[in-house]
This record gives sequence, C-alpha cells and structure tokens, in this order.
Amino acid sequence: MKDTGHIHLLLPDILWPQEENKLEKPPVRPTTLEKYLTRSRVVPFQGNDLTETMFNLFGIASDSGSDYPVGAVSYFGYGGEPAKRCWAKATPVHLMADGDRVLLFGPDQLDIKPNEAESLARDFNDHFKPDGLSLLIQYQDDWYLQLPECPELTTYDIDFVIGRHIENYLPNGTDRPAWVNIFNETQMLFHQSGVNQQRMALGRATINGLWFSGFGGLPAPGQGYGAIYSSLPLAKGLARLSNTIHYEPQNCFDEIGCIDGETIIVYMGFADSKRTLDLAQWEDALMHTNDCLDRVSNGKSCEEFSIYNCRGEAFLVSRKRLRRGFWKPNKNIFSVAKGRRG
Repeated sequence: MKDTGHIHLLLPDILWPQEENKLEKPPVRPTTLEKYLTRSRVVPFQGNDLTETMFNLFGIASDSGSDYPVGAVSYFGYGGEPAKRCWAKATPVHLMADGDRVLLFGPDQLDIKPNEAESLARDFNDHFKPDGLSLLIQYQDDWYLQLPECPELTTYDIDFVIGRHIENYLPNGTDRPAWVNIFNETQMLFHQSGVNQQRMALGRATINGLWFSGFGGLPAPGQGYGAIYSSLPLAKGLARLSNTIHYEPQNCFDEIGCIDGETIIVYMGFADSKRTLDLAQWEDALMHTNDCLDRVSNGKSCEEFSIYNCRGEAFLVSRKRLRRGFWKPNKNIFSVAKGRRG
C-alpha cells in the first residue's frame, strides 16, 4: 500500500534576523531546506502569524473584526471547560518607561514564582470581582482571564509586542476605552502589591502589568489531522477540539514518523531565538530544521510537504517535485522563504 503521508511544517519567525537588520554576515546555507523551498509551489495561505496559520489549518476562521479565540482554546487544551463564557490570554509582563513611551518585556525575562503568580491573581480577582473578571493561573507565566461576555475588540498577540513600545499595539474596537482603563488599573494595582515591593527590594524586574489578547468563546470543531506535534497550549486545545492526537516533541521532528494522513509540526526554534534576539540560537534552529528535512529526504515515509512561513504563504512540495526540479539551483533562504506566489 502506497504511503500518502503529508507533513505540514510551521516555521514562525524564520526570517526575523533579516527583517530586523540583525545579520552582519550571511549564515551557513541550509541546503536541504533551501532545496525544498526553491522547488516548491508557493500559494497564498491565510495566516499572517502563527496563531492565524494554526487556526486556519484547522478550518476555524475569526469573525470579521474579532480575535481568534486563543484564550478559550488554549485553556481547553489544559483540560479546562470554557463553557459558554468568554476567555482571553492575560500574559504577565514588565512595562518600563522609555521617555514618554512604554516598552514591554515578556514573562520569559521575569522568572515568576508560583507563589508570586497566585498572590497577584488574588489581588486582581479581589479588585475586579465587581466587574465579573476572574484570573486563572495554569503555570507561573501562563495566565487566563474569564469574563461574562466578549468585548468588541481586536488585540495583538504578545509576540508582536515583546521588546517594543506598546502605543501602536493597544486594542482596537468599540470597547477600547474600557479595556485601556483595565490595563492601566492593573498596572497601578500590581505596582502596590507585596510581590512587586519585594521584587524591587531585591533588584528584580517587577511583574507590573497584564497583556490581554485572544478574546473569544470556544469555537465549533474544525478539521482534524492524524497528529500534531507542538508544546504550545494552543496546539493542545486545537488537537482536543478536533480529536487530533497530540504529541510534545523534544526537538522539531526528531524521531517523528510520518503516518498515513496528515501531520502538523510546529517548530518554535526561530521564534524562541527572536524573543532574546539570539543570532547563534537562530542559526542553530536553521541547521536543525535543515538536518531534520535531510533525514526525511533520505527516508521513504513521506510523500508531500507543506512548509508555512506564517507570513501568508505555504510552500507545497512533493518527492516527485523534488526529483523533477533537480536542475534548479537552490536560492538563498532569505530570498526564497519570502515567497514567490504562482
């Protein structure tokens, strides 16, 4: 029986060093990855970031002018039951004044302790109980907001904002004024907390704000897959929602067998390097992805591949297309990964 395995490989932030002008010299050429991209057929795919790409792969669209329901689906991935309430991600952050602007730093730089998260959640819940807002802690740096109904808002995922000034990323929509007030109130509340007074005394960055994003209720099930490999809570939620088998890989698709049907792999190596602007880590991710594809090329298990740059494009390639395009010279990773639809 012919194997018809199809891998969908998501590579968010693969191009960030070039986009942010961080490269001082060309990286080592990832020849196998470049071969796959050079010989592929590029088609538009709705997904200008990782979140959009994942939701659209599972056939779940957002309503016009609304968020993708990242909060509800991620909470569902932990085994929670969102019921018919509205949920959002409430990421703990450090906000730092930079002249008359404000910079945001993510939780990976805060080393939040479980007791600190629990204490801040109690403060928040006591303060906002009259508004029907409730903060739930899954892990020290993975927090969720439950609220009676969804506001009319569109928000930016935390990954867009880390290391940047927040002014251009505040929510938009009819309910923007109310949620900017909640954002500011939370800052004042957390500033006064015992947790942050102690952190300041120890010279540690304070947990002085929450970044709200991904408002929505739990959507109807979408398309299912044979398996999805990812450690992201969103991936776990989409898997549970669609009755897809979920695995947590240690590295990319090491030891991942291509099964009959379709498999999704979400590789976060490039995105992780972007959070710390670590070029060495990015190059390691580039060569790791290349090595993984090289092993797949030498095996015989998968016939088709779709590679997503999470910038609105998919690169479709099959073993037959790889063989047929042997004469094409590989293009540089930065020129080819941008896409060339058609």
